[in-house]
Amino acid sequence: MDTQSTFGQWLKQRRKQLDLTQEELAGLIACSPITIRKIESNQRRPSKQVAAGLAQALKVDPTEIEKFLAEARGVAPQETTPPALLEVHIPVPGMSLVKRPVEMTTICNLLRRPDVRLLTLTGPGGVGKTRLAIQAAQETSREFRDGVYLVDLATLFRPELLLTTIAASLGLAAPDERTAQQVLSGYFQGKQSLLVLDNFEQILSAAPQLANWIKTVSGPKILVTSRARLNLSMEYEYAVPTMHLPTLGSLPTLNELLLNYPAVELFTVRVQALQPEFHLTHQNAQTVAEICMRLDGLPLAIELAAARCNLLDPEALLERLKQFHPLHLLTGGAQDLPARQQTIQQTIDWSYSLLNDAERQLFERLSIFAGGATLKAIETICADEDALQILDHLQTLMDHSLIWRNVPSAGNAPRFQMLVTLREYALERLTQRGELNVYRHKHAIYFEQLFIESIPGLRNAHQVITMQRLESELDNLRAVLEWCCSPTGDLELGMRLAGRLWEFWLMHGEIEEGQGWIVRLLMLFGQAEPTLWKAHLLNGLGMLKNASRDDPSKYFHESLAIFRKMGDRYGEAWVLNHLAEGTGFALQDGTYDQVDAYLEESLRLFQELNAEWNIAWVLHNMARLEFYRDNFAKAESCIHRGLHLFQHSGDQRGIALSHTFLAGLARERNDIPTAIKHLMSSIDLLNHIRDISGVAWRNISLAELLLKKGDINDAQASLLKSLQLFRQKGNLNLGVARSLIGLSQVGLKNGNYEPSLSMLAAAAALLKQSDVYRGDFERGLYSPLEQELRQHLGSEKYEHLWREGQKDPIAIVNLIENGGWGRNILHHLPFNLPKPKEEKHAAHPL
Repeated sequence: MDTQSTFGQWLKQRRKQLDLTQEELAGLIACSPITIRKIESNQRRPSKQVAAGLAQALKVDPTEIEKFLAEARGVAPQETTPPALLEVHIPVPGMSLVKRPVEMTTICNLLRRPDVRLLTLTGPGGVGKTRLAIQAAQETSREFRDGVYLVDLATLFRPELLLTTIAASLGLAAPDERTAQQVLSGYFQGKQSLLVLDNFEQILSAAPQLANWIKTVSGPKILVTSRARLNLSMEYEYAVPTMHLPTLGSLPTLNELLLNYPAVELFTVRVQALQPEFHLTHQNAQTVAEICMRLDGLPLAIELAAARCNLLDPEALLERLKQFHPLHLLTGGAQDLPARQQTIQQTIDWSYSLLNDAERQLFERLSIFAGGATLKAIETICADEDALQILDHLQTLMDHSLIWRNVPSAGNAPRFQMLVTLREYALERLTQRGELNVYRHKHAIYFEQLFIESIPGLRNAHQVITMQRLESELDNLRAVLEWCCSPTGDLELGMRLAGRLWEFWLMHGEIEEGQGWIVRLLMLFGQAEPTLWKAHLLNGLGMLKNASRDDPSKYFHESLAIFRKMGDRYGEAWVLNHLAEGTGFALQDGTYDQVDAYLEESLRLFQELNAEWNIAWVLHNMARLEFYRDNFAKAESCIHRGLHLFQHSGDQRGIALSHTFLAGLARERNDIPTAIKHLMSSIDLLNHIRDISGVAWRNISLAELLLKKGDINDAQASLLKSLQLFRQKGNLNLGVARSLIGLSQVGLKNGNYEPSLSMLAAAAALLKQSDVYRGDFERGLYSPLEQELRQHLGSEKYEHLWREGQKDPIAIVNLIENGGWGRNILHHLPFNLPKPKEEKHAAHPL
C-alpha cells in the first residue's frame, strides 16, 4: 500500500485497477455499496469482517495481509488478532511439538506461494510428517483467515470414500462421492483455508479424485502427508529429511546449544515426560548425541528409545543400541529395500525385543483392530489368560509407547490404539506366527455378535448411544467385511453381518457404502443355492435402493421368494412391508389394491409372531396408504395405534415420524396450531437422535405452516435452518432447492421481488441437477411463484434475473450462508428480507 495516501484513496485506486465498480466490490464482500462509498471517502473505517473481505477481493498478497488489516482498521499491526487454529486430532499421543526451523521455513514458504495449491510432505514412516504439517498450519494460520482443518486418513483404506470421509470429518456428511465433491466445493469456495490431509499413502489411487475436486474450487490450499508422492501435475513435493544432528567430533560446548538440534531436543523432552528431573549435562551430552545419531535422527525411533529411559539411563540405553545394532540394515542390509523400512523395522525390532512372550503376542494380536479397540474387545479376542494379566500387558505396551489410550467421548468406552507403522509391523509378525487368519476370524465373530446385541438399541430409547457405539467401530466393521470378502475369509459370516448392517447403514446415511458391500457379497456368493442370508441381503439392498430412489422391487421380490421357500415367516412379513413401502403409494394409479394386500398379509404375520415394533411400521405404512386414498379418519386411527407401539418400544425415530404424519393430518383439517405442535415434537425427537436430514425437511414443513399462520420472520428462520442443515448433510440439490423456494416465497410476501426471483432461479437450476428430477412435479413446486414474480417485475427484467440466478446457484447459496444464519441474511444480493426475531420454535440447532 502507498503509505502517502489514505486508506480510502488507496482502496479507490486499487478497485479501479481491478476494473470493479463500487457495486461489484460490495457484492464480492457481502456489504452495501454505501459502505464502500463511505470507506473510499474516508467517512468510516471497515469492520473486521469487511476488511478481511476486502483483502480477498482486492487480491492482497498473503504476506501483506496483517499490514493491510491494520491500515484498514487504523490500528497497529500487533493489535490485530490472528484467527486461532481450529482444534485438530492426530493419531499420536498428545505431546509438545519440537521445532524444526529449517524444514518449517521451507514448508511455510511453499504454502505462501500463490502457484502452490497442493503441497505433499513425503518421507518414511516416523519421520515427523504429521507434526511438521501441524506446525506449518500453526505458523501460517494468519494467512488462512477462514480456518485450518486437519483430516486424519490413517484408518481409511477404501480410496472411493476419500471425499465422503473428508466431508464427514468436517461435519459435512454426504452419502456419496459426487455429493461430497459438491459439498466440499460449496463449503470451501472462495475461502482462504488450509486443509491438511494426513496419512494418504494407503489410498494413493484416490489422488485423481482429490485433483478433480481441487480444480472445482478456488481459494483453499491442500497440505498432504504421505510416504509416497501423489503423482499429480499440480503437486509440489517436499521430502521431509530426518532431524538435523550434531557431529560427535565437534559437539557444542554448551548444553543449551546442543538442545538447538531438534533430534537432541526431542529425546530430552520425551525423557523428561517420564523423568521430570532429567536434564542435559556435560556428563550425558555425548551419550545423548550418539543415541540420536545411531537412530538416524528419525523421530519415531528417538521417541521409542526415549521411552526406555523409564528403565535405563542414557549410558545403558546406548549400550543396548550398540548390542542390537539398530541401524545395521541401513548400511549393510538388503539394498533393494527403501531406507525408511530398514530404519523403522530395526527400531521397532529393538522395542519389540524388550517385551516378553506374552506381551509380544498381545502386541501382535492388537494389530487385528482397525481404528482401535475397547478393553472388552481386546479381552474377548486377544486373551489367553485372565483379565488382570491382560491389563498388566496392556500397561507394559503403553509404557513402551507401542499403544496409547484415548480419552473417551461421552457415551463411549475408552479405546486403545497404535500407530499405523507399528500396526503394520505387528500384522507381519502375526502372519509369520501363522495366526493371522485365526484372529481375523475371532475378530469377525466378535463384531458380528456386537452388532447382533446392538440391534435392539437401534429400535428403542437407546438409539443415540447405540449409534455412537457403532460409529466408533465403523473401521472394525469395514475390516471384518473386507476379510470376509477375501479368499481366506468367511463369506457366510460377511453375509450374516451385512444382512443386519443395512439397518444401521440406512439410519446412519451410509447408503452408497452399504449397497457396495451387499452387491460385492452377492457377487461372491454367485449362483449357489439360495440361503436365508441371501434373502436378508436382498431385503437390505432393496431398502438401500429405495432410500436412494432407485427401483427396489426386484430385490424385494427375490428376497420374498427365498423367505417363503425357507418357511421364514418373520422375513416374509418384513419384506412384504418393505415391498409395500417401496411401491410408491401415490405415484401410479392402480397400485393401491396391491399395496393394501402386501400390508394386510404383513400385519397378519407380524401379529401371529407378536412382533410389536414391526407391527408399528406396518401401521405407519397403512396410514400413508389411507392418507393417499383421502381416508383421513382411518389414517389417523392407524397412526395412533402405531404411535402407541413406538412409544412402548421407545423408538424415537418411529415416534418422530408418527408426529410428522399427525402434523400432515392436522394441516389437511386446516388446524395449523396442532400441525405446528406435532412438527415441533418431531423436530425435537430427531434433534435428539441427530437425524440432520430429518430435521432439515421438517423445518421446511414448519416454515410452510408458519407462512400460513402469518409468522413470516419465524418461517424465514426455519428455512434458513433447513438450508444450513442440508448443506451440512450434503444435499445440495433437492433439499437446498426446496429451502430456496421457501425463502423465495418469504421474499415475495415482503415485496422483495428481485431477490425472490434470484433464489427461485437458483432453486430451479438445482432441481434440474437432482437425481430425482421429474420435470413437471418439480416445476409445480415453484411455478405459482414464478408467474406472480413475472407479473411484478415484467418480462424483460424477469428473464434477465432468471438467467443470472441460474448461472451459479451455489454462489447464491454461499452468499446467503456468508450473511449469517438468521441474522442480517440476504442483505447483499438485491435482498432485503426482514431481520428474523429471536429464534423460538422455528429453529432447532443440532
